[in-house]
Amino acid sequence: MSVIEREFNAVAADYESNRLAEWYKAHAGVILDACAPLDGGDVLDVGCGTGYLLRTFLARSPGARGVGVDIAGNMVNRAAALARRDGIDNARFIHADWETLDTRDLDDYAFRLVFCANAFHYFSAPGCAAEKLCRVLTDGGTLYVLERNKSNSPLTLMWGWLHRHWIKDNVEFYSLDELTTCFKNAGFGDVKVVRTINRLLWKNKLYTSVALLKCTKN
Repeated sequence: MSVIEREFNAVAADYESNRLAEWYKAHAGVILDACAPLDGGDVLDVGCGTGYLLRTFLARSPGARGVGVDIAGNMVNRAAALARRDGIDNARFIHADWETLDTRDLDDYAFRLVFCANAFHYFSAPGCAAEKLCRVLTDGGTLYVLERNKSNSPLTLMWGWLHRHWIKDNVEFYSLDELTTCFKNAGFGDVKVVRTINRLLWKNKLYTSVALLKCTKN
């Protein structure tokens, strides 16, 4: 079991109620504000955690189907339980590492929309992970990526150094230019920065530097 899987298994039970819950829910809100509901078709959430973003989106898009993928089994189990609690029966949750998941397991779906919120920095091979995100989308489909942004953020740079050299969990934070280049190289024809947030003391977090990218598969 990886360091990341252990970390998120340990916090699954109170992930939507702990000190940082409002911070993660606010990130979901940034994505939800940027994308319209689906009147049909399928949506994929990679690194879905306890499924807050996917559940909220599907409540607004009852005609769509949703799939959530997460590396932590406890997160997936919690996501499924919360979906049942909320009466959301159009969601499926899969315990898997996105980087090794065989996408043929998703052949029954046609994803018009993919979310990846606060997960991309965990991928050990970001280029390959981005190509897979592009591959599972239908033509004209959209990927929304919300990621830490180290551009003009010394604190994010410091955390990146600590993850790489002290925590040693393969976490890597990127600049806007690096993220944009990565997704363009992965096959997305149009990559736009929709929003950036650089705030002190936002949603119980000391400092936040994140960016939302909209990547369209042409």
